[in-house]
Amino acid sequence: MRDTGAAYARNSASAAGKLALAVAAADLDPRHFAGLDLVISVTNYYSPATGLYGFSNWDQAFAIMGLVAAGEDVPVTATQALETRMLPDGSWGWSPAWNGSKVDSTALALQALVAAGRPVTASSIVSGVAFLKTQQNIDGGFSAGDSVSDPSNTNSTALAVQGMLAGGSDPLSALWTISSSNPISFMLSLQGSDGSLHYTAAFSESRQIATQQGIPALTGWPFPYASRAVALRKAIDWIVSQQQSDGSFAGFGTGATLDAVLAIASTGRDPQSFVSSGGKTPQDFLVTQVPTYSNSSAAAAGKMLAGAVTVGGDPTNFDGADLVLSVNNTYSPTIGQYGSSVWDQAWAMIGLAAANQSIPSTATQRLAEIRDASGGWGFGAFGSFGVDPDSTGLALMALQADSEPITSTAVVSGLAYLQAVQNHDGGFPGYGGDTSANSTGLALQGLLAYDLDPESLEWTTSYTDPSSLTWHTPIDAILDLQSPLGGFAGFSGPNDPGATYQAVPGIAYKSFPLQCHTADRLHGVAAHDHSRVECELHKHLARPAADQRLGFRRWSHQPIV
Repeated sequence: MRDTGAAYARNSASAAGKLALAVAAADLDPRHFAGLDLVISVTNYYSPATGLYGFSNWDQAFAIMGLVAAGEDVPVTATQALETRMLPDGSWGWSPAWNGSKVDSTALALQALVAAGRPVTASSIVSGVAFLKTQQNIDGGFSAGDSVSDPSNTNSTALAVQGMLAGGSDPLSALWTISSSNPISFMLSLQGSDGSLHYTAAFSESRQIATQQGIPALTGWPFPYASRAVALRKAIDWIVSQQQSDGSFAGFGTGATLDAVLAIASTGRDPQSFVSSGGKTPQDFLVTQVPTYSNSSAAAAGKMLAGAVTVGGDPTNFDGADLVLSVNNTYSPTIGQYGSSVWDQAWAMIGLAAANQSIPSTATQRLAEIRDASGGWGFGAFGSFGVDPDSTGLALMALQADSEPITSTAVVSGLAYLQAVQNHDGGFPGYGGDTSANSTGLALQGLLAYDLDPESLEWTTSYTDPSSLTWHTPIDAILDLQSPLGGFAGFSGPNDPGATYQAVPGIAYKSFPLQCHTADRLHGVAAHDHSRVECELHKHLARPAADQRLGFRRWSHQPIV
């Protein structure tokens, strides 16, 4: 794709759009791929006068889906242009001049229109899904629609499944069941012993294309797939807009700025490169909060310590303050406790690890012991204020910061708790039970601390919205909480600072503590030169091998540090 993408994108609007779609599915950013900005590549085909990208309906559909995959808005005229091309029977053909391939084209149009924001109740969507039903064959599958005598094939059936899913219809439901067969059972009937899907029952060639087109339908997801890279770009852009003139970031107090700093660093960006309208950096603000903030709790001291390291400060002399000492002053060696809460204990341990300080073994033992009987942790010791995914994710990161093995009872219990409370949409519940960006972000970090893949089958769920066929992961769920502006839904609305700051590290596949330094400083450049930052995990963490998709739900409130 990198080698041939530029030439391919010049072929047509559908080629440019499909490439953008594929780049996003690979968790990359279509705006920055192999020297290309695929949004520009797609937009070059656009005619504002007609609302059309290129000539065919496939050009229009793939261009629209490519733009959405890149996180861009679709012109209203483009959506309207595709809708006006719907034929009287509720279908779309390949182009206005040729009405062949109706099933395939209709399925693509449905996915594009819903991706562009058309509700499943829109007449164009309802009519398109109804047309697909008229084309279903007795074996449960679909042909391309060029001829009524054509046998059902995997490719057209797969596209039809994606179209009906986009339109809010369940391919496993009675509506799509004929003589005990449905589109999915038809596709599975064509699967060979080697795992491939045959094109038709009588034609076993073209297996690679049939298999490639069949897999998305079998996982229950219409196009486009959400990209973590796109989500992170938009989130960071939104975070930039939240910086205040004194160098701080919007949110509740100093803790919000520290969360923002850690979020920025988790994406590989240097927080110190974020300079406010007043000419201030995050560090300029943070040093004004020491010692007031650091002395407020062990959790605050630990978070300030982690933040100071992240912005490239000296943790033992952060504008004259010894933040390591601030953390250690909260420690009670007789019981192994920093402060009094789980968050005190966890943030103190994370902060010390970030500063390459040793963590007392009694502190790690204490954190393991104060979990709730359910296996998880809450804000207070022994679940005294309830148990939640946020605290559990934080505790798991702290345990890993002191190299507590994944086989230990505390870690096994904590992971089992997260799995037990995972919502049906793949996310983790916040206050009230709905999936929360805060809770899912911290739970993700807990999984990632132990190198667990949040998109593996172990963390995949399914339910009947829109179909039990559809896979849902924590990544799907959290990405669905991102607003068009780039923020994440939380306590204050669709663009909540706290929710956004806590969502970003999980989406970036990074857990705390981060070890950050400016690369130039390592080579003798002055300490104030923050031209490039490098952040890596305290313990080496290979990126889990899964990638892609979308998800669902709402917000939460959690303990404020």
